[in-house]
Amino acid sequence: MVNTRSPKFLEAARWLLDEHRLVEKMTQELEDLSHEPRGGRQEWLDRLKSTFEQFHAHVLRHFDLEEVGGYLAQVIEARPTMAPRVDQLADEHRQLKPILSNLRAMLDDCRLEDRLVLSDCCSRVRMVLGYIDRHDKREIGMVLDTHLTDLGMAD
Repeated sequence: MVNTRSPKFLEAARWLLDEHRLVEKMTQELEDLSHEPRGGRQEWLDRLKSTFEQFHAHVLRHFDLEEVGGYLAQVIEARPTMAPRVDQLADEHRQLKPILSNLRAMLDDCRLEDRLVLSDCCSRVRMVLGYIDRHDKREIGMVLDTHLTDLGMAD
């Protein structure tokens, strides 16, 4: 059984919180960029595409690190009763990966003159950011619940 007070578990929890802070920062930048400027500008569109591309790559790498040798296995080992929550998060990873990839492909094809498509892409960016935010909150909550249970502080 994993001791949630062990340096390895605490290091994984810190990594997760640091990663979520970075995702939060990238999310805020994308949120700001997802609101089209009047009249559109190519620089804005290029920045939106580039920032989403970085976000996409980071989130996929983040999911992979969590799943392969990451903290998810440690959570189940420490608290087997958390397995359904871990499975739900892993299933969300499975669903979010193609959503992110499809949106990236849509953005890659966007042009300023395609106003409806561009508006749709911007709406989808905001929707995906909401999915990621809710997912991140569930992950952090699970890690906190796991740690607090070990400390005898949970309900």
